[in-house]
Amino acid sequence: MMKTPLASSVGNALTYLGLSGPVKAGLSLTIPLDGEQVKAVGAVKLANNSIKLSGPTVEIDKVSGQVLFENDRVSTNGLSGMLLGQKIELRIDGEQQGKHYELDIRSGGNWLAEKLLSEAGLKGFDYLKGNTIWTMNLVLGIFPQTTQFLAELKAPLSNIKSGLPAPLDQTSLAGKSAKIIVEGTGKQFTAIAELPDTRYRGVVSLSGKRPKVVSSFFEVGNSSMPVSKIGSHLIDINYPSLDIDSWKYVIEALTKTAAFQKPSSTDIPSPTGINLRADKLDILGFSLNNVNVAARNNKQGWNVLFGSKELDGNALWHNEGALDISVDHLFVNHEANSSTNEEKRRVETKASAVDKLIMKHFPNTSLVIEQLWLQGYRVGRLKSKVSKSNNRLNLTTFSIDSGDNMIDASGWWEINNSGKNHSRLAFNASGADTADIMGRFGVTGGIQKASYTTIGDITFDGTPWAPDTHTMDGDISAVMREGYISGVGGAGKLLGLFSLDSIVRKMQLDFRGVFEDGLAFDEISGRGVITDGVVVTDNIQMKALAGDMFIKGIANLPENRIDADVKFIPDITSSIPVLSAFAVAPQTALIVAAATTVLSPVVDVFTQVRYQVSGTIDAPVVKEVSRSQAEMTLPKKALERLRSQQGSE
Repeated sequence: MMKTPLASSVGNALTYLGLSGPVKAGLSLTIPLDGEQVKAVGAVKLANNSIKLSGPTVEIDKVSGQVLFENDRVSTNGLSGMLLGQKIELRIDGEQQGKHYELDIRSGGNWLAEKLLSEAGLKGFDYLKGNTIWTMNLVLGIFPQTTQFLAELKAPLSNIKSGLPAPLDQTSLAGKSAKIIVEGTGKQFTAIAELPDTRYRGVVSLSGKRPKVVSSFFEVGNSSMPVSKIGSHLIDINYPSLDIDSWKYVIEALTKTAAFQKPSSTDIPSPTGINLRADKLDILGFSLNNVNVAARNNKQGWNVLFGSKELDGNALWHNEGALDISVDHLFVNHEANSSTNEEKRRVETKASAVDKLIMKHFPNTSLVIEQLWLQGYRVGRLKSKVSKSNNRLNLTTFSIDSGDNMIDASGWWEINNSGKNHSRLAFNASGADTADIMGRFGVTGGIQKASYTTIGDITFDGTPWAPDTHTMDGDISAVMREGYISGVGGAGKLLGLFSLDSIVRKMQLDFRGVFEDGLAFDEISGRGVITDGVVVTDNIQMKALAGDMFIKGIANLPENRIDADVKFIPDITSSIPVLSAFAVAPQTALIVAAATTVLSPVVDVFTQVRYQVSGTIDAPVVKEVSRSQAEMTLPKKALERLRSQQGSE
């Protein structure tokens, strides 16, 4: 064919199609003797052949059918093959157009999304299912020195079932189509891909050893796509509501696929600019509203400005790798999980693909938050530093300055040799007034007006933001001095595992008249040892004006259960209300005895009360177990006060 007058037309067309494998062909020549044009008619029969298109490279296997030609015109009959493991129907028409030969290739198929993903190296990515009946039209201009092409693919998405978050969720895809347009030459082409509310445009150079994206623009939502400049790679997101946390699981699934594991065959540069606008953005379990982010990659590195109702600040990610973040204010309003299902799924401690990505790319980071607000209450100024060493992130500095209250912490997170996340947290919290720090969290009641110091050192499997309580080991101790325990006011969770306020509330019911205004104390101290998530203590002690309290027991963090023994020994001689409350006889009997007895009377009093605390840590049940009593001679001062009380009545 290439040695006939058809070489520059039909010959080039067949060469472009890249036919390979044995074929059967027939050729009929009609040579008029009157000088008219020679007529060449023929057919090439294909059976299990291959076609490899050049320009936009496409390889089609198991091709069968006929390629027909009549002089410079080419057509096909019943041409089909297999592309990416699925059947494709082809129709090819070609004809000489002036100085070039033009091929019109129309194709289509009914493809399964699962099979397409598998062939593309995305096996196991189960977020897309169903099928699409797609069509593509490819027009090629074959010139002596180059090839020009324009391809347009359209794929309806009505039968695609999407498990992806917005903007590619099922509702967004319903009734819509995907479109891909590729236009260019053998040296460079432009590709445009469109999905509902999502568009991408990239200019790809083919002049080097590998294809290289020389400019690109990725858009989500509504924005005007600018003219691409060489070296410009922009991302523009303008969408009402985005859930970044949901996309985390999508990214994790992608990173587990074969396509992600192997190196890319195309050079894809990093973005040079990112713009983000969203009415609502969910990230790291928090919601931000009226979000605006602008990031630019310049000579220093990445400059980022961010703002929302809850967050305002800036960041500089240096080219050397360090990240400096400065936040003017951060309002954290975290909604607690209201689920009543007590069955909790155990935290996965094996490092995920996302964990490994974070560990690999997390930079040395410095963070300062001038005003940190939690649940509507001002906490104070936060400062922290994180440094990277091999497979470990070290929290070298973490401090919160909140008036007279200070919190200092340090720790690390690593991915160990067995591929598990492992973390450590050490902290020291101190302050002059518990009421101040609890007031900053909107808590009234509980332990009031006491100075405090709390020290802890804990290790566990899992990440710092997702600890596995089953593996917690360490110890924690606390000392509080000169305060009182008042009403609960939601402080039960804040006060710790062995809820003192629940015990005092029970004593208020059992011994009226002495604890109504709370329980004043000189000191509360204790230490707990944590092993496999179980806190064991035998030395929690409270020295109060009304008596001494001793607590020993266990708190099972994974099971959210507590089992503790509480002993209270009243100081009968401390005050008349205490004597009255813990006397076996009612107060009126004491007064009568004091008034009618010349000598100091002997009375029966409760010398010890024992309680059992059990149930959930959040809402423990306090039950009285026993009372011990003994005879006691009333002190002279107590006797005089009782007699004076009798006289006043």
